[in-house]
Amino acid sequence: MNVYDSSRLVALLETEGWKETDDLQSASMYILNTCSIREKASEKVFSFLGRLQKEKERAKKRLKTPIFIGVVGCVAKDQSDNIFKRAPYVDFVLDSQSYHKIFDFLKGPTEKFIKTNLPSLEKFDVLPKIKKTPASAQITIQEGCDHNCTYCVVPFTRGREISRPFTDIINEINHVVSLGAKEIVLLGQNVNGYQFKADNKIYRIYDIIKNIAKNPKVSRVRYVSAHPLEMTDDLISLYDGSIKCMLPHLHLPLQAGSNRTLKRMNRGYTKEDYFKIVEKLKIVSPDIKFSTDLIVGFPGESEEEFLETLEMVKQINFITSFSFIYSARDHTPALKLADDIDYSTKLDRLNRLQSALTKIQTNFNLGQKNTKITVFIEDDAIDKNFMLGRSIYMQTVLISKTDSLVDTIIIGKIYIVEITRSTPNNLYGKII
Repeated sequence: MNVYDSSRLVALLETEGWKETDDLQSASMYILNTCSIREKASEKVFSFLGRLQKEKERAKKRLKTPIFIGVVGCVAKDQSDNIFKRAPYVDFVLDSQSYHKIFDFLKGPTEKFIKTNLPSLEKFDVLPKIKKTPASAQITIQEGCDHNCTYCVVPFTRGREISRPFTDIINEINHVVSLGAKEIVLLGQNVNGYQFKADNKIYRIYDIIKNIAKNPKVSRVRYVSAHPLEMTDDLISLYDGSIKCMLPHLHLPLQAGSNRTLKRMNRGYTKEDYFKIVEKLKIVSPDIKFSTDLIVGFPGESEEEFLETLEMVKQINFITSFSFIYSARDHTPALKLADDIDYSTKLDRLNRLQSALTKIQTNFNLGQKNTKITVFIEDDAIDKNFMLGRSIYMQTVLISKTDSLVDTIIIGKIYIVEITRSTPNNLYGKII
């Protein structure tokens, strides 16, 4: 979502003559679009701000013009009272709903400027259309979350759930497709909780996907991040193969495999409920695979509860996962729970969990060797001898430019690729 927001902010600044640059030394304004979901991410912001302070001082001497530093996004909201204290050289702070207020600062930057009141989604009425798009275009359909998981800072940093008007979303999707986008990624903190009322109808993510599927120029559609409680039967039905752009893959955060831990997290479902959703999806789509998010060391987690999570991981066979040690965050109910697990125990559990996950992922990738799969080309790889693609299961596929049986590999196109090698994290192949 930060990538999406940044692209819209760039488009807004370009309307007033600003130009984006990757060269720190030539910039006259630095904007950090930030995440605060984990403490480490938040601290990285202040670490990088220290670097920018030095760049600002150098640029002042070199350019002889005002140099600005801004912090926007979730850390701007989470640390709004603290940013100017820890980094007094910062000039403006804007929360995730106030990006469009940047011109209020630029019109008269004579003092510190802060906007962190999360008003609404009015920014979407102000931010201009983007002028270029990657092959895989991200579209925000809703922001905020009402589930109030006890560990999560999103209700504070992004606010309560707000869904964008259905027609606005469809118009933006049609716009990016006209610019060349071939894959649409729907975004939201509770993306499948999207709900918008208009014309005596309640539009849901099901309706958005059905509309996207009508466009022959769209090759793939997916969404993140889903909540198990919002996996409705109509949404599940879309995985039956009738919509060709739907992938047989779903990222469905579990967080923990113990009912006692899930209850303390206020996730709203049991492990049995989660299994039922997985089984429903497997009935509709026998080839479907799952990825997930997991937290270890949540306050009060016993060894028995951790082992329940480990067992559930093995039963469901998650092909990829994001797993972390619990990170205490300000403005969350979990701060009131006694964090009674020592760090060495937490780290041991994380290592055991990631070892099991890596084994599953490695075996799955090994099973792809010498097979032929469809791959969507996203971009050039860092290694210029390869192109970067994604399988239908969102595996990273590095495609040889020299061994492939095509002269030019086109970004945004889907190819048949023979997998010649695999690692725990990547597949390697050639177009045939």
